[in-house]
Amino acid sequence: MSFIETAEDVLNFRERFSADHRNALHWDTGWCGQGRLKGARAGLAAFHHPTLALNRLSDAAVIEIYEREYIRPMALERLSRSVAAFMLDTALGMGRESACRLLENDMCLIGDQGECDDEALINALLFKRLGCLNRSALLSEVRRKEVRRLMRVFDQCCALEGESMLF
Repeated sequence: MSFIETAEDVLNFRERFSADHRNALHWDTGWCGQGRLKGARAGLAAFHHPTLALNRLSDAAVIEIYEREYIRPMALERLSRSVAAFMLDTALGMGRESACRLLENDMCLIGDQGECDDEALINALLFKRLGCLNRSALLSEVRRKEVRRLMRVFDQCCALEGESMLF
């Protein structure tokens, strides 16, 4: 599997560009209403990339950032395409450390029960991630939108390698 395939998959999952003024990470200071509203491009937020003109990034530039900041450091090229895509999407949403911790915990848990296929692993990761999302705030419209997006990501990840859907 090439990192470019994984990056392109995630680029297609993520909204191209969004400047939601209610999302603190879309502001270069990390606080709503303070600093400049620069938005997010394919999961790359202004708070983490304050010097980039996110609305002008090409797909190739986004893929380069994915590789440098997520795929190589997280060794995602060693995972199957569907799990790597789900993990990259998780890292963009929750941060690298949290994503790695989720993967490590679920692999250990499933590993204790015997053989683990990619579909079972993605399913476990999805429920953990939805649980984190539900604990972090009430399900406002923004959160409901994120839950719907996560379900689409799950379906698309399962479809990447011809896996059946669990829902």
